[in-house]
Amino acid sequence: MAIKKVKTKLLRPGMFVDRFDRNWLETPFFTKSVMIKNDGMITKILEMGIHEVFIDTAKGDDVSDAPTLEEAHAESTKSVQKIAAEPVAPIVGATFVEEIKRAVPIRNEAVKVMTTAMRSIRDGQKVDQNSMAPLVDDLVESIYNNSNAMLCLNRIRDRDSYTFQHSVSVCTLTTAFGKHLNLPKNASKHIAVGALLHDLGKMYIPNEVLNKPDKLTPAEFDIMKSHVLQAKKAFKDYDSITAAAESVIMQHHEKYDGSGYPYRLKGEEISQIGLMGAIVDVYDALTADRVYHAGMSPTEALRKLYDWGKYHFKMELVEQFIKCVGIYPSGTLVALTGGFVGVVLEPSTKGSIRPKIRIVFDSKKTLSVKPFDLDLSDDNNLVYGEITRVEKPGAFGINPMEHLLQGLGVGL
Repeated sequence: MAIKKVKTKLLRPGMFVDRFDRNWLETPFFTKSVMIKNDGMITKILEMGIHEVFIDTAKGDDVSDAPTLEEAHAESTKSVQKIAAEPVAPIVGATFVEEIKRAVPIRNEAVKVMTTAMRSIRDGQKVDQNSMAPLVDDLVESIYNNSNAMLCLNRIRDRDSYTFQHSVSVCTLTTAFGKHLNLPKNASKHIAVGALLHDLGKMYIPNEVLNKPDKLTPAEFDIMKSHVLQAKKAFKDYDSITAAAESVIMQHHEKYDGSGYPYRLKGEEISQIGLMGAIVDVYDALTADRVYHAGMSPTEALRKLYDWGKYHFKMELVEQFIKCVGIYPSGTLVALTGGFVGVVLEPSTKGSIRPKIRIVFDSKKTLSVKPFDLDLSDDNNLVYGEITRVEKPGAFGINPMEHLLQGLGVGL
């Protein structure tokens, strides 16, 4: 008996769904697992745009040729690693160390500005557009200099300030994605405005719904989904909202199969900018720590995006996003087969699967080492081993960001 991944069209009464492989909010039941008792339950699952589920064959009927959970994960992980291993263009611009010095104060200011802006909206006031224009210019400029510096700062999170920091993180990720897709810098500035304000409608959602740690009722979920249309009402008076910015705000919850909201757009009805925003929004939500749960590793989040890309996103864009952020993004704590532990600095030209890292710990001797940088794309450095797993921040007492910023004279 095993946990197996099956297509929802194969579900039959008598099967036990162990998990939906979806955000709990986006499932039709109040429990994360459920026995399928009738065809009506299957219809509800299909109507939610859920294409695949995991069944427990020890608690219900089987699908003989369905892959096990382990087999399904191994297959998608292999696909993601193959994409991440493809060569990438060398960074032209500032080095990681040069740009991180500039990126930290810009990021700090961005969180401050967005916190003020969001609270102003909740208090019935308009956003001060004059404060946002120079901020967007600085953010985009930094990312176009070296996107890895700003992106690694997305890993600095305050669980109690998720909404504000999520807005800044989505902005930096979307801008980096645009740069990766060779969008002109000026075009990225318009998109960045929309990304910063993509969740402004949530400030009109009652706190008891917005911050509820438990399963939302169907009525509450409808209220939560209304934040997109609330945003449309709010930004109609802002002259800085261009068509590109509006695409991010209005389409970041649309899905390629038509199961998204608010307009249930499908396929090419969704703009490329909207599709980019949808991918980034989900990725950042998956990797962020929140009051009621810890975020997953970037590597696992990309695997989920790849799985969902068959239905919810445009797969070509998912693959480009994987190349953009890499399976080991800057700031990731990784263990090598040789026993050393290091912090990822940035991808190498041979892909993100063999990045440049800063070695800080020897797990065999269980002691810190004098930090030194290592390019794993250089075959001569394979004596240190290859990356074997991602460690959680704090493992071995290591704070990855402290090691990246040490000696640079910048504070978080």
